[in-house]
Order: sequence, then structure tokens, then C-alpha cells
Amino acid sequence: MVRISQVTMKQIVYTLFISLLFILPGIPLHGQGDPVTSTDSLFRIRLDASGSELAKIDLEIARYHLNRNNDSLLFYTELLEKHLEKIYNIRIDAFIHKFRAFIAFNALDTERSIELNNEAMLLFKEISDFREMGWINMELALNYFRLGDFAAATEEYIDGLAYFEEADHERGVAEAYNGLGRISYQTGQLDKAREYFESSLEIFEDIGNEVQKYRAYNNLAILFMDFGEVRKALDYMFIANEGFERLGDQRRVALVYGNIAIGYEDLGRLDSAMMFSRKALQLSSRIGDKYGVISGLINLGYFLRFEEKYDSSLHCFERALQLSIENKLMIYEQAIYEEYSELYAERGNYREAYHYHILQDSVHSLISDEKTKERVDELMLSYQQRMKEKELLQLKADQQMQKRLNNIFLLLIMMALIVVLGLIYGHRRNVSQRRELQEKNDLLSKYNTKLEKSEDELRLLNKEKNKLFSIVAHDLRNPIAALAGFTGLLTDNYDELDDETRKEYIRQISTGSSRSLTLLENLLLWARSQMDLIKVKKTDVLVSSLVKESINDIITSAERKSISIEMDISEDFYLCVDTVMIKAVLRNLITNAIKFSFRESVVRIRCLQDQNKLCIAVIDHGTGINKKELENLFMTGANVSREGTANETGSGLGLLISKDYTEKNGGSISVTSEPGEGSTFTICFPVEQ
Repeated sequence: MVRISQVTMKQIVYTLFISLLFILPGIPLHGQGDPVTSTDSLFRIRLDASGSELAKIDLEIARYHLNRNNDSLLFYTELLEKHLEKIYNIRIDAFIHKFRAFIAFNALDTERSIELNNEAMLLFKEISDFREMGWINMELALNYFRLGDFAAATEEYIDGLAYFEEADHERGVAEAYNGLGRISYQTGQLDKAREYFESSLEIFEDIGNEVQKYRAYNNLAILFMDFGEVRKALDYMFIANEGFERLGDQRRVALVYGNIAIGYEDLGRLDSAMMFSRKALQLSSRIGDKYGVISGLINLGYFLRFEEKYDSSLHCFERALQLSIENKLMIYEQAIYEEYSELYAERGNYREAYHYHILQDSVHSLISDEKTKERVDELMLSYQQRMKEKELLQLKADQQMQKRLNNIFLLLIMMALIVVLGLIYGHRRNVSQRRELQEKNDLLSKYNTKLEKSEDELRLLNKEKNKLFSIVAHDLRNPIAALAGFTGLLTDNYDELDDETRKEYIRQISTGSSRSLTLLENLLLWARSQMDLIKVKKTDVLVSSLVKESINDIITSAERKSISIEMDISEDFYLCVDTVMIKAVLRNLITNAIKFSFRESVVRIRCLQDQNKLCIAVIDHGTGINKKELENLFMTGANVSREGTANETGSGLGLLISKDYTEKNGGSISVTSEPGEGSTFTICFPVEQ
């Protein structure tokens, strides 16, 4: 009796097992973590949810049913599509395409599955979800593997591995290793396949993923059979079988049954092999697993042929071939044609045997041509080269770190030597201390002279500050007194006053409160600045955004006077400044422009940049400033405060703060003005090229 090729049978079962176990091993919840393990709490929350929150809950429930219940998955996928009709969400749309692709894969509609997965990939790319992009690569690889396009499958596995590494997703990396091991096995690189499978198993054991761990045990068992270690292979298969039975995963249990049947056949225990082969086919048929049914029929047909039950064997092969052709599973077509050829050869019908041998060769050439093998080898070599380059970069980094440590060690030795030398020669310093003390006394007399000068400057500064506080106190007293007056009037005469008068008093109270608050805030800012309590924290900021935020803070005061604010600032201008401080500067300058502008006029803000600096100018067409006031404008203690066009008051602190904050950020402030024509305040900052 001619026996079927051991490698062919194992590759058939292995292909089936990995194709079904690898597809969609679990979609992370909102792109992070593993899928939910129970839907009880979600169903309770769902009762009171609506809108986008309800859509998110339905998405989680759908992801729970992935790989568990196709009917439930289809039901919730259709619910999600209805959600999209009301509120579009790109993430939900991406998962809908992914779910539809999974359903198509289970229905053996490979072309539709590839199309939907590619559409899902485009959507996940828009939201930069690297983890889900990696899983889409895994699904596409399985589809291409099913079609016998190993080069395309290899490319998808390598792309998926890159996305998983970018997302630091260990489980995904292990899945990619498993897929590359499967390609290596299919192309005859058994040692490389074993390396990938063992790496995959190690990661799954580390992260405690039982389903994938047992799948890795099954993969290694198939390799052990190829290496002739059949008993070790069976041990691994029974470990996988026990794990899947405990987890209640019937599909995977059926697949492992098929592998165990081949193991027993290798040991010559045909009764046990036949028993497990029948169990695999019965279980796959019961759960409606078409893929498992095809593999089970091929296995059972082989064992029936081995027992010379040719009619029953032909019946199994005919059913398997029909399903394979309907679903374009060329790998299985090849194996079935080989079985037909050997069956007819055993019966002496060499014409039919030759006919099916030719068919087997033609299918084999389609899925195993030299160009495909060369492309797979190129992709594998390219990936290995990238890994070597990555290892080389890491080695260089380690060498640089070691070099730094050596330098630090050398520096410590030198410091210790300096300390020792200092102790040795320390006593010599005592001899010269008296001479040095005398020299210091001479220097002290010089410093005393400078100190007296500094004291005079300090007295002048204190005098200016006292004057400033006197001005502030005067400016603060008026609005507070007005507040007290209007509040008293409201309290004592509220019932006698008409509504319009009450509203006017309240407006006066509001205006006085705002002015007092602004004055106090400026005073606190100026005081903190003088005591060096404000630290400059520079960041890169878009100038247009900085100006817009400053305008938004004070737009109400402009609206009260019907003054419009216009911006002429390019979107390409950036500054490296403390945004909080410069926003305070801009608010003060724009507030002053509004204060001294006439009703229904325009305040313009422009920004110009040359090679060395960037300047922001605040331009008004109001009352302007005379020459004498310009000279004292930025001096502490000078009473430069004037009433605005709507009798607004101020203390002059805003300009002092603006000058201080601008200079702390490395900039400068200047002003040009003509009485009756308006003023232009300009702040400039150096710009790095």
C-alpha cells in the first residue's frame, strides 16, 4: 500500500490549525488591553445608555463575541452600523469592517475578507492605532496563506511585527513570530520555524495567555513529528488538548484531535488514529466549522484508504474536494489530488492516478513556484537584516554607555587625587592666611565705597516705590469708594429706585469691581516680579494662537466701546517664550489701546519678522501720548496714568509689568505716539534661524 507523504499530512493539519487559531486572537478594548471577559456588567449599563455611550458599549459586546459566537457578532455589527447612521465614529467604522472581514473569513469568502480588512486598515491608520493595524496585518496574512500566496503572507507578518513593536505589544509580537514560523515551516525551513515557535511560546508564557500558549504547544508538536520525535510531539499535543478542553474551545479541540490522529498513525496505532480522526470530523461538523470539516475528511479518507476501504475513502475525498474548490483552498486541493493519485495507483488504475498526479503538480506549481520561494526568502532576509542592524545600534549604545561610565570612574579618581593633594598642601595655606586677610581688608574698604553708592541708589528706588504705592492706593481708593457708595445707595433706597436706576448702580459696581481687580492683579504681578518669585518657562508657541488667546481674555471691554480688533499675523510665525508672561504683556498693551481709543474705532495687531527678530505691534488711533509723558512712561514711581476716552482709570503698573516681562523673555519694548493720532506699542524678540 502506498502511504501518503508525512510532510503533506502534517502541513495540512498545521495549516488548518494555525489559520483558525491565529485569526483575530482578540481585539483590544478601545485599542488597549485585552477584550472584556464578561458582558454581564455591560448589559446592565446598556439599559440606561444612549447615543455615543451606547455605541461604545455595543462595540465592546461585539468584540466579546468575536471568536465566540458568529451570530451574536453579526447581530451587534449590524447594531453598530445603525449607530453610524446617527453619529459617525471612525473607530467604530474601522471595527465594523474588521468584524465583517472576520465573518467573511469564517464563511471561507477569502476575497471579501481581504477587501474588508484593507478598508479597516485605512481607517485604523487615520487614527494611528498601531496595535489594531498590526492585527489587520495578521488577518490579511492568513487570507493570503489560505490562497497559497506565501510571499504576500510573509510581507503582512513582517509589517504587523513592526506595528506591534511600535505599540510595545508583546502579545502581537508573539503572534507575528508564530506566523513567520508557519511560513518557515511551509517553505521547508524547519529549524527557523522552531526558533520562531519557541520565541512565541516564551512570550505567551510570560504574559500568561493560555489560549495562545496551548496553540504554541501544538505548533511545536508538529515540528517534533517532522524531526521524528513522535512521543514528545504527542505529549505536547495532549497538553494543548487538555488546555483547550478546560477553556471550552471546541474548534481548537477538534483541530488537535486531527494532529493526535497523525501522531498515533506514526506509531502504528491505527485504531487510535482512526478514533481521533473520527472525533475531529464529528466535532467540526457539530460546530459548523467548514475548515475543520475539510481537514477531517482528508484525514479520515487517508485512514480509510490505509484500511483498503476505497469506496468510503473516495467519498471522503470527493466531499473535501468539493468544499476546497468552492472556497478556493488550493493547499487542500493539492493534498486531495495527491490522495486520489495514490488511491487509484493502489487499485491499479494508473491512467486515473496519472491524471490526478498532473492536477496535483499543477496546483503545487501555483502555490510553490520558485519566484514565490525567492520572494519569501528575500523578505525573511530583509527582516533578519533589520534585526541585525537594530542589535548593532543597541551594541553601539551599550558601548557609549560603558565609555561614559569609564569617564565617570576616571573623573572620580581625579577628584580623589585632588582631595588628597588638598590635604597635603592645606597647611601651607594657613601660613598665607594673615597676608590674604590684610589684602581682603584693603579690598573691603573699596567695597564699602561701592556699598555707600548702592545704598543711595536703594534709597532712591524705595522713594520711587513709595510714590508708586501712593499712586496705586489713590487709584484703588476711588473705585472702592464708588463701590461702597453705590452699594449703600442700593441697600438704603432699593424699594424707592426704579429698575433702570438699579441697573445703572449695578453697572457702576461691576465696572468698579473689574477696575479694582485689574489693579490688584497688576500690583501682585509687579510685586512678585520685583521679588524674583516668577520663573521664566519658555516653550515654542504659535504667535497667532498667543495673540488670539490674549484678545479673548479682554474682548468684552472692546465690545463695550464698539471697538473692533484686527489681526494681521502669518500662521508660520513661532516664538520661544513664557506664554503666561507674554499673554499678560499682550493683554496690558491691547487693554491700553482700547482704553485710549474712541468708540467705534479699530485696534490693529501686526507681526513682522526679519532674519534676527520677530516683532508684535499693537496700534490704536486714539488720544496719543505727549512727549513729556513718553519720557516717563516706563519709569517706576512716575505718575503716567491718564483717564481713557470713557473715563477709565489706571495706575500705570500694566506698562511696568509689560516692560519687565518682555525683558525677562529676552525681548524689548518700545512706543511711538503722536497726540491726537494714536500710539503704537511694539515688543520684539530674537529669533533663532
